[in-house]
Amino acid sequence: MILKGAYTYLQNDQPYSEENFSVYRDFRDMSLEYQAEIFTRTPEGELYKVNVNYLLSKKFDPLRVEITKSLGDRFASEIFIAHRNGSMVSYTFVSKTEEKQLEIPMYGPFQISTPDICTSLLYTKNKKFNSVGINNYNLLVSENMWRYSGPVTTKNIFLKREGNINGESSDIKG
Repeated sequence: MILKGAYTYLQNDQPYSEENFSVYRDFRDMSLEYQAEIFTRTPEGELYKVNVNYLLSKKFDPLRVEITKSLGDRFASEIFIAHRNGSMVSYTFVSKTEEKQLEIPMYGPFQISTPDICTSLLYTKNKKFNSVGINNYNLLVSENMWRYSGPVTTKNIFLKREGNINGESSDIKG
C-alpha cells in the first residue's frame, strides 16, 4: 500500500457520506490499483454502499474497473476490461435480474468514470499537456444503476492548464 485516506461529505454541516480508499502499487509491472468504499444512508435510513476497484497501467491507462453497488436487497455490478491494444473495452452489467455484455470501440486514450473522488482526476496523469496547454480526454460514462438502461457513452472533456501569473502558490479551501 502506498496511500490510504478518507473523505467525509457534508450537507448543511452534517456528514451524509464517507469514502475510504487505498492505493496499491505492483512493483513487478508498476501498475496501480485504487480501491474505494463509499457509504451513505438514504432518507429512509437504508445503507447504500459502493465499492470501486480501478486497475491502471504504469502509464495510467485503465486495465480493469469494477463498480459494485448495493442498497437493501438491490445489487448491481459493472465491469470494464480494456483489451491489450487499447482499441476495445469489454463492458459487463450484472444485477439480480439481468446480465448484459457489450464491446465498446475506443479511439485514443480514455478513462472510466466512477462515483468515487479518489479516481475522479486520474485521466490528467494519462498524457502530458500539449504545447498550448489544452488536452481533451475520452471519458466512458455509464448511467446504469439497478437495471441496464442503455449503453455506455463517451464524453469528451477538455482540460486547460493555467498557472499563477505572480508565481505564488494557491490554496484550495473547502
